[in-house]
Amino acid sequence: MLVRREIKASSVLHLVRLVPAAIGRLARSLVGRKGSSPRSPIEVDLDSLPADLRVAIAFSGSEPLREELEALGILDCLSTWPGVRVSELPGADHTLRSTVSQRAARDLIERETGPPQTG
Repeated sequence: MLVRREIKASSVLHLVRLVPAAIGRLARSLVGRKGSSPRSPIEVDLDSLPADLRVAIAFSGSEPLREELEALGILDCLSTWPGVRVSELPGADHTLRSTVSQRAARDLIERETGPPQTG
């Protein structure tokens, strides 16, 4: 199919680049921590974050990702990743339709992208 140009070579190259990383993530999540259950890909990704990176996760309303993180127990053990913080934004949806939600999101972005705050 590649020879007949039914598939673009760039698509194949993109897939080839993704496969090793995906296999590595899968292997790490299956191995898990010694003596514990296998870790989720989200935990593996959080573990791979640079120590000095700050990550802000913001939820508003009913968010499927929040439910997934709660089900995995990740929200209960955020201290494992000191650079990760979770914030609640006002509003009932993740599209931030209300001006109150938009202001809160803007304030959060300004806080998180500014210089680190000291004690």
